[in-house]
Amino acid sequence: MSKHEQQLKDAFIHDLKAPDQYDALVEKLEIRKHKKKGGYYKKPFFTKPRLILAMSSFLLLIAGFIAFSLVSVNAGVPVYKGMEVESVTQVSSAYALEEVSEPFIDEIESGLVPETTEGISYYAEPGETILVKVNMENPNNHIILSFTLNGFMYQDLDFEEGPELNGIIQIIVEFRVANASGIQNITIDAIKYIDSDDDNAIKDAIFDADRTIQVGILYDDIPEILEVSETIEATSLTLDFTLTDPSSLSVDTAFLYVFDGTNIMYTQPVSIGANTFVVSDLMMGHTYEYAITTLFDPLDGVGARLFVLNQGILETLHGVTPSVTSTQEGVSSTLVTLEGVSVTSVSLYLNDTLVSNITETNNAYVLEDLLSNTTYELRTTYTYTFNGNPLTQTSVETFTTDAKDIPNVKVLSAVSFGNLVFSTF
Repeated sequence: MSKHEQQLKDAFIHDLKAPDQYDALVEKLEIRKHKKKGGYYKKPFFTKPRLILAMSSFLLLIAGFIAFSLVSVNAGVPVYKGMEVESVTQVSSAYALEEVSEPFIDEIESGLVPETTEGISYYAEPGETILVKVNMENPNNHIILSFTLNGFMYQDLDFEEGPELNGIIQIIVEFRVANASGIQNITIDAIKYIDSDDDNAIKDAIFDADRTIQVGILYDDIPEILEVSETIEATSLTLDFTLTDPSSLSVDTAFLYVFDGTNIMYTQPVSIGANTFVVSDLMMGHTYEYAITTLFDPLDGVGARLFVLNQGILETLHGVTPSVTSTQEGVSSTLVTLEGVSVTSVSLYLNDTLVSNITETNNAYVLEDLLSNTTYELRTTYTYTFNGNPLTQTSVETFTTDAKDIPNVKVLSAVSFGNLVFSTF
């Protein structure tokens, strides 16, 4: 506070204390002596507009004086304006969990709403050394002596000062993030500076921004599917597998989906550890696709998204299975038919050309006069009931007839006459 300001303050207080001012104050404040008790009393506050105005003016004067004093005291003091982080290396988002784009996966993704972790603007690898940039206003160019990050003190020899931009300078220090993946808070505190205008006294800077920032540390232990076993039947399939997830990223977001080529007809949550799923009421001889997915934010800066942990294509068994035995010029076959299945036709094809229709299809049949060492197709059409409706399906079995034996020629004798050679077999 300047000398002139102190004089004004002392004079103001002195005037209030002066005895010769009491009568003036009594009259000004409309204070009256009580006729019976002899003391002073005054009218209710709300009945004195002039008193309200006077007191309001007085309070405004005091508030203005305090604000002026604070501005005068804090003038030139360094002010903290926030932190930034710069990753020395580019955070890798090249994950082993490849993102798949296809109709089946797109349909899964369309029903999901990824929730990216809020409040994170900076990302780093586990154990990475990053640059923390402390933004400061320092109009009088005081020397920044030290500050703490997460309780560790950094002194002026540990950091460097960046260029000034729009009145803001940056104090830059190296900071090693945690080795564990996840979210790490970085909190700054106790910024000390040397006040060259006050005999080089060590003082505290002013904080005018959030002291804490969050850094996302990339998850390196990601969910994985192990030991997948597929068991396929005519109307069901069984999947056995193990989900490993050391960081528990897939909790409540891992699911098994089964796609019938048109719709997702089966959805079940997947747990960390061993899982067994039996999918029943499937069509015979039909192709199905399955996918095991999860949804999480790997903290790589891209955000939360769908990851396909495993997928596969399976075909259920047919209701009719031909057991074929071939020879050089023919084939015999026995049909193994499931309960509820009726065979309607059996046809023999060569290169998609119909060779013959087989009329006797009860249990077994024999085909003759075929080409040796030639691949044929047996197409068996059958019907069965699925969900109360008749369905027709065709199974295709390929076989190759045996090759004919190569004649074994034996030379008994040979006679030479000049350039001619005669052999006897």
